[in-house]
Amino acid sequence: MPVIIEKSIHASPKKLIEYILNPDKNEEMEYVSGICCHHDADAAFEGFRDIYERYAHEKFQGKNNSRDSDLPKGKKRETVLIFHYIQSFAPGEVSPKLAHKIGKHWIHRMCGSKRAVLLSTHCDKDHTHNHFAVSVFENDGKRWYANKTSLKRCRDVSDKLAKEYCPFGNFSFLPKLAITYELLW
Repeated sequence: MPVIIEKSIHASPKKLIEYILNPDKNEEMEYVSGICCHHDADAAFEGFRDIYERYAHEKFQGKNNSRDSDLPKGKKRETVLIFHYIQSFAPGEVSPKLAHKIGKHWIHRMCGSKRAVLLSTHCDKDHTHNHFAVSVFENDGKRWYANKTSLKRCRDVSDKLAKEYCPFGNFSFLPKLAITYELLW
């Protein structure tokens, strides 16, 4: 099964988008897709920024939060500007083309078609992996909250898609959870 991790981006969303769209990691941009956003780094950044500022009513930059007045003195609430998900496959488990196809289906099942999402499949390591930049807000203002429940759903959807597309996949990289009785005797 692919491994899914989530990172909340509090600063430098432009750097994340530029990293995701790095042509050296993506076979010259062959495996890039977007929903409600452009594939160009500058245009994608502007799209994410416009949606965020429209509904958050604050600037699309780190360490800026107008709701800090309710916190104790010296404490700051870090605003999530964009979510970064990574879907990693085991070495040799999938081709970049199949990983990208699984990533596109993951986007549709998790985010629908109203949220800006940028997908890039990176092939620069021994394992193929997808990077997703996910907007905090849908185009109608509905907010995405990343928490344990949403991460579990992300992983469940990813596992289901992996079983659909590669039922005989190489899952040997998963940690061994079973304990053999020979070790206990």
